[in-house]
Amino acid sequence: MFPEIDIIVLSYLESDRLIKCVDSVLMSTYPNIRVFIVDNGSGPEVTARIKDRYSGRAKVVLIENGRNLGYAGGNNIALKIAEGRYCVMLNNDAIVDCNWLEPMVELMEKNPGAGACQPKILNINDPGRFEYAGAAGGYIDIYGYPFMRGRIFDTIESDNGQYDDNAELDWCSGAAFMVRTDVFKKTGFFDPAFFMYAEEIDLCWRIRRCSYRILFVPRSKVYHEGMGSIKNRQIFKLHLNYRNNLILLLKNYSFMHLLSRMPVRMILDCVSAVYFLLNKPAKMRFLAILWAYGELIIMLPRIIYARYSVQRLFKDRCPEPVKYPLFDVNITFQYFILGKKKFNELILRRR
Repeated sequence: MFPEIDIIVLSYLESDRLIKCVDSVLMSTYPNIRVFIVDNGSGPEVTARIKDRYSGRAKVVLIENGRNLGYAGGNNIALKIAEGRYCVMLNNDAIVDCNWLEPMVELMEKNPGAGACQPKILNINDPGRFEYAGAAGGYIDIYGYPFMRGRIFDTIESDNGQYDDNAELDWCSGAAFMVRTDVFKKTGFFDPAFFMYAEEIDLCWRIRRCSYRILFVPRSKVYHEGMGSIKNRQIFKLHLNYRNNLILLLKNYSFMHLLSRMPVRMILDCVSAVYFLLNKPAKMRFLAILWAYGELIIMLPRIIYARYSVQRLFKDRCPEPVKYPLFDVNITFQYFILGKKKFNELILRRR
């Protein structure tokens, strides 16, 4: 009646946010959960505090990695030993409603073809607004730019119930989402090459290509702070966003799509780089793009091997793949040129 859920929360460097997060999870009304706290080399002071706080709690398991494996590598450690029917990835700077799990489980149980789902992700400091990292679920345009119901680029909407439906998504936010454990066995775990950012889109790309649906669950609510562990590393974050977004395309697009779309994407990145260079307050962002492309060249052999593996997965295990992305649009053109700042204003064409 209540399938087991393994909830994975990463810990890195500081424990205050983590404890608030895990405490809120332990107050969940869902009766059959286990919480994995995966520490990515935070040091003895942080791990000692975690052990002291949760010693004797049978529902809480601490995994100490000894070094920072990033979002992808850290989650993979726990996913490989997870035994529940469902796994939930939850950022340590999030707080959950006490009844956040029941709506997701109910929807997944009623939809066996659903491989993953995402709750509504709201701003922890302003619960009436969506949060940048997740909002009401994500999509991706033909050039790899992600956008969401409730957030496009830096425009974040208030939550007025406008997206309160079980919409089908392209991807779930890594801030909080649920996946069937057996789906990982078919599609593979997170790719450690991403380290952090876009690895959840890469995973969801595989889930969609293997004919599973990804759904939004508005009755489930999570409140997210956003950038809790990386606030002072903006250039590093921007570099990862550009680099990982390109890795995503190089791995997953068909050869013909790479030929037709990557040149356009690179031109758009050049335009962004020139804009940052000429805009004095954002001048350092130019270095983030340069850093991303430089590292991409170094990583090319690894990316080629990853592409070979994932394309073989699509061919061998997913003989009738779902086309991706769901919408064939240029989000940058619609946002910056046409001035469409909200999801429900976009002109969306289904492939």
